[in-house]
Amino acid sequence: MKKKWVLMSAALFIAALTLGCSPDQSGSDPSAGSSSASFPGPAARNSVIIAQTVEPSSLDPHNCYELMAIRVYMNMFDSLIRADADGQLHPALAENWKISGDGLTYTFKLRRDVKFQNGDPFTAADVKYSFERAMASPFCQEATEPMDSVEVIDDHTVAVKLKFAYSPQLNFFSTTYLAIVNKKVVEERGRDFSINPAGAGTGAYEFAGWKKGVSVTMTANNGYFRGQPDIQTVVYRIIPEESAGAIALESGDVDILLQPSTVDVPNLKRNPDLAVYEAESYYCEYLSINVNTPPFDNLAVRQAMSMAIDKNDLILAAVDGIGGTPTGTIVSRRSFGYDPGLAEPYPYDPERAKELLAEAGFPDGFNCAIETVDGVRKKVAEAYQAALAAIGIKAAINVVENGTFWDDAAKGNNPLFIAGMTALPADGDPILNSCLSATTIGTTNFSFYHNAEFQELLEEQRREADPEKRARALRRMQQIVYLDIPLIPSYFRKTIAASDKNLKGFKVEAHNLFYADTLSW
Repeated sequence: MKKKWVLMSAALFIAALTLGCSPDQSGSDPSAGSSSASFPGPAARNSVIIAQTVEPSSLDPHNCYELMAIRVYMNMFDSLIRADADGQLHPALAENWKISGDGLTYTFKLRRDVKFQNGDPFTAADVKYSFERAMASPFCQEATEPMDSVEVIDDHTVAVKLKFAYSPQLNFFSTTYLAIVNKKVVEERGRDFSINPAGAGTGAYEFAGWKKGVSVTMTANNGYFRGQPDIQTVVYRIIPEESAGAIALESGDVDILLQPSTVDVPNLKRNPDLAVYEAESYYCEYLSINVNTPPFDNLAVRQAMSMAIDKNDLILAAVDGIGGTPTGTIVSRRSFGYDPGLAEPYPYDPERAKELLAEAGFPDGFNCAIETVDGVRKKVAEAYQAALAAIGIKAAINVVENGTFWDDAAKGNNPLFIAGMTALPADGDPILNSCLSATTIGTTNFSFYHNAEFQELLEEQRREADPEKRARALRRMQQIVYLDIPLIPSYFRKTIAASDKNLKGFKVEAHNLFYADTLSW
């Protein structure tokens, strides 16, 4: 096969597994406490204030991959490729690229007109440093696992060698997993880089300040290679109480509210000064079942549990009926390899569920516990608790801190967990691999699931160049999981955002990730 230069590629999604990050943070932010209420009007504005409920843990793109942090640092750091809100790929720091016929070498031609925010020129050496830094980080393994080495060909050409051909790899080059950082700034700043990355990126905005517990501020990089942004100052304000965020938006104290409470959404929609946006995300909430722990090692028990749940009732209880979409698979319908035959969950049939429990030797049910974190997932746990009680399974609910949850789930300390996972890129492989591969047992395969056919198909499709063959394998993998029930998909989250209706260029996507340089008044 001849090598071809590529200017665009198929769709991808930007996302994130909500992971813990470096807890060290401090800093100051002289502008963060100001209110947008004093702005004289839309025509004079050059600032945007964005409200979100949780503060970032770190602004180091290679050592923190939580959603709340990505929203901020994706504007400070560029990648070689850029994905738009519709998932289409476009040149960014790379002008173009080619993939070798065997799929093992990705060669990128880099732009020559790019400088870091501190004035240093951007070169292939920065790509090599950044990629090798990502390859050494446990937070970036989703993107770097297939990567073997990075070679500088010249100042504006870099080649990435893979250990094995992996079809989704190109999409990973558009993510912040593989964002480009300035080696000198990173090494000079040391541990403080995570809380003060000023000057280290090539992005449209530069870090300006962080007032802990209040806000993070960015200012425009007016030397940005794409041109000066219309919005000169961007403030990410932390408002933990969701209803307080809605009040701030309606009063004009903030301009964008990300993921408002579903309780507040109807009122926001009725406000003529606001625009409300919704999109189905790639994030699937699910009940993880440890298939090695009795009685959950019995397929009939897992079938009974699946039939005990009315997913519409669950969504009503957890997210007021508007924050989720029922599903029979953890692969999003927007992802490559999705099986449309699994759009619907197991049928709700509590009488058949009771029969299955009796057939499994549990006519009177049994006792167990569901582990979860607080918030929406606690509501999900309570919905499962009520549904299981109706068929005789008495489930206690253990609410734990986030760190304890991940540790317990990875070690199998409890058989049932209310979990969630997203995919990156928009492909069935990452989420199936993370949740159900034998190689992720003890990390993100909380079900401790191992099916030989599933595992063989997983490995085969990862090395398959033919898209249709890959799609068939991914669909078959989902069918295996549907029958084996190592987990019960609860719903796909719905992404919701609201903004001042005068704000232009804002477009919601799967995870409320967006580039601020697309905004204007």
